[in-house]
Amino acid sequence: MARDNFRQTLGEAEKGDPEAQYRVGKYYADGRGVARDLAEAVKWYRKAAEQGNAAAQDRLGLCFYQGEGVDYDAVEGVKWLRKAAEQGNAEAQTYLGVACLRGRGISPDYAQAKEWLSKAAKQGDANAQGVLLGLAYFQTLGEGADGTEARKELRQCADQGSSGAQTVMGIVYLQGLGVAKNEAESVRWFRRAAEQENAMAQAFVASAYFHGQGVAKSNRKAVRWARRAAEQGNALAQDLLGRCYQQGQGVGRDPSRL
Repeated sequence: MARDNFRQTLGEAEKGDPEAQYRVGKYYADGRGVARDLAEAVKWYRKAAEQGNAAAQDRLGLCFYQGEGVDYDAVEGVKWLRKAAEQGNAEAQTYLGVACLRGRGISPDYAQAKEWLSKAAKQGDANAQGVLLGLAYFQTLGEGADGTEARKELRQCADQGSSGAQTVMGIVYLQGLGVAKNEAESVRWFRRAAEQENAMAQAFVASAYFHGQGVAKSNRKAVRWARRAAEQGNALAQDLLGRCYQQGQGVGRDPSRL
């Protein structure tokens, strides 16, 4: 059935239908009805994106931003994410907001970050809501308050499954921000987000295993998590993975992989 659906959609896509082109890209990205091929997915996403399809622009932006099916290019990724975000795509608005916070592919801009995250949060994007609650919590601490209520809201969002909120909770316990420092608790939160493919959380989990912070030291587990984050373009994970290859920790020594 999936193969038949793919063939029918492909026929529509080849006639220039942007929605069909986007769906063909998804078929290739997911390996559904056809062999998984990220480069082919990018090709079809681009066809639809250039016709103004917001979902395809979002996917294409993420492919560039994470280096999936195409060479990593954060600036190009932000370009396409912005096009999708301006059309109201909540996922693109969230990623664009986070990009503005991190200054990745775009100049750091806290005000613009909050603007995009707020737009996504109003559409019900849980990750955007989690990041905003995290920012509010840090602001409360910066103003000298204990942040109990803000932290309660942040934790509630994390408990409901927001990987953004879970990652912030991990940072809170890792650094002891308004709470007693607890590395084991920080890893627990990072892992919950990491299992949802949150690259930043995956990088933190990798670091925890590499240094033995909150978990038993394990170079192999560090490499496994670092590789997952690195494949999404996370610079911290890429650096950690390079160190592992350089030193032969958790993986065979291979200076060519640096």
